[in-house]
Amino acid sequence: MQRKLVVWLAGVLIGMMAWAQDTPHARGPLLHVGTNPASCTGPFDGKFNGQVRVHFYADQKALQINVEVHKAQKKTDYAVEMRCVGYLGTLTTDKHGDGLINFSVPINDPPKRFYINVAIPTGGNGSGGYGDTFIAGPFDLSDD
Repeated sequence: MQRKLVVWLAGVLIGMMAWAQDTPHARGPLLHVGTNPASCTGPFDGKFNGQVRVHFYADQKALQINVEVHKAQKKTDYAVEMRCVGYLGTLTTDKHGDGLINFSVPINDPPKRFYINVAIPTGGNGSGGYGDTFIAGPFDLSDD
C-alpha cells in the first residue's frame, strides 16, 4: 500500500513540474520611474513599488497578467498597458496608494520582449501627457 502511495505521489509531482515548465511565466519588479519616459524599451530605473507576474497558457491562448502596485497616489486611476502596444484596463488605488488587478489577454503565441506600464493617463508632463508612471519588464515568454 505504501509503495503504491509513493509511486502515485511521485507521478503527481512529476506531472505538476512538467505543467509548470510548459507554462511560460515571469515575474518582475514594478519600478516607479516618475513621469512617463519616451522610450518604449528602456532601460528604466526607479524605486521598487510592486511587482508584475505574467503567464502564457497555450491551451487557452491567453496571457494572464497580474499587476500589484504599492505606495502610488491614493485613490487614483492608473491606465495599465503593454508599453507602446496597447491599453489593458484601469487599476484604481486605495486610500493607501495600493492596488491589484488581473487581466486575461487573448493571444495566440507567447509574446517576445515587452513591458507593462502603469501610469496616470492625463495631466502629466511625461511622454503622451502621462503623469506618475510605474514600469515592469522586460518580459519574454517566447521559446526563442
